[in-house]
Amino acid sequence: MPDALAILTAEDAAPLLRCEPTTMEEHARSGFLPAVKIGRTWLFPRAALEERLNELARQNVPAPDGAPTTAAAAAPTAAPTRARRTTRGHQAAAVLRSVPAPAQGSAPAPKGRQRRVLPTLPDLSGLTEPKGVA
Repeated sequence: MPDALAILTAEDAAPLLRCEPTTMEEHARSGFLPAVKIGRTWLFPRAALEERLNELARQNVPAPDGAPTTAAAAAPTAAPTRARRTTRGHQAAAVLRSVPAPAQGSAPAPKGRQRRVLPTLPDLSGLTEPKGVA
């Protein structure tokens, strides 16, 4: 009979890695840690989790000559990692810093969808009315 702890939930696996269950779920969602989502629950196979941790440990071990190993040499089948995410507040502040300030006296930029420019109509003031129309 298989071991009852062969498959761990985020709550079971988090103490092993000394992190929060939400951190485990974020790493599973990004593909950094091996997991399967069934319904609302993330499940972590213990053997796959230990294997991934060993891969990460091998990537951080220096080579015998003292030079750090590369990810390609240490683990050629390493899973792709996601770049560090910033919080929404920091992203918004960075966007605001990159947008130039509006010029003095200029109209504010319109919000939402841009209106379609209407075609110009020909001038009809020079035409005469047809006979019999009052």
